[in-house]
Amino acid sequence: MTFNNAYFVSYFSNFYWFNLKQHISDSTLQQLK
Repeated sequence: MTFNNAYFVSYFSNFYWFNLKQHISDSTLQQLK
């Protein structure tokens, strides 16, 4: 159970950071245009 929890948290964190980076890069691209 603990292992599954840690796996889910790390997976969710990676997914969240990936989306956040995508959002930031998209905003930067919009500003550069």
